[in-house]
Amino acid sequence: MAIIYVYNPATNAMETYIRGLNEPMPYNYRALTYIKLKQYDKALKDFDFLIANEIPVPDIFSNRAIANFFLKNFEDAAKDYTRAIHLNPNSSVLYYNRANAYYNSKKYLDAILDYDKAAEIEPKFANAYLGRGNANYALGNFKEAIKDYSKAITINPRLYQAYIGRGNCFMKLRYYKKAQEDFTLAIEIKPDNPFGYLNRGSAFRADNKFSDAARDFNQFLKLAPASNNSMQIRQWLKKNGLPVEA
Repeated sequence: MAIIYVYNPATNAMETYIRGLNEPMPYNYRALTYIKLKQYDKALKDFDFLIANEIPVPDIFSNRAIANFFLKNFEDAAKDYTRAIHLNPNSSVLYYNRANAYYNSKKYLDAILDYDKAAEIEPKFANAYLGRGNANYALGNFKEAIKDYSKAITINPRLYQAYIGRGNCFMKLRYYKKAQEDFTLAIEIKPDNPFGYLNRGSAFRADNKFSDAARDFNQFLKLAPASNNSMQIRQWLKKNGLPVEA
């Protein structure tokens, strides 16, 4: 017997257990606490213990998948979501999360199938269309991606990532003015996101609007001075005799 103090996410409080150490819930609550603290490796060990000992805990596979995903074990995360889906085949979220794991494993076709399923179960799931747009973009299917991003925007007009994604497609298709319009909408929704300015600046540059590009690039540098793109942007501004303000 032992006294165990664990965080219970259901009550948002520490709770005391006087139980045997092989009881399931303290391990589960501790694992969930580790996830809350972003200590995913420790969470994974507790979930592994529960699963190895075949201790029944609700949502054990989807919770372990979360830990694996943030540890960038994307293939293991996908396997865990598959087991979770087997237990709950009508969950749009589980298909969406497995799609994200496939996407990060660069299995874009598998990701699209799962985004399809998530949207089939929950037709108003804007992020499912956003994710499918990202997968289509990665495959070079820019026109299909535009349709996906547009669907996401119809469902949720405040989803700024969809405007950025659609704008990137327009850039690939050399529709620079349309790209500028989408990046502007993304900036209006999320003005502290540096990539809205970076992308709109790139659209202005492609459209030979160097003064506008310089304004956006400088705003990007203010918001993300240490970004991997920062040095290249500064060099371009200097090369073209444009001001570097950050």
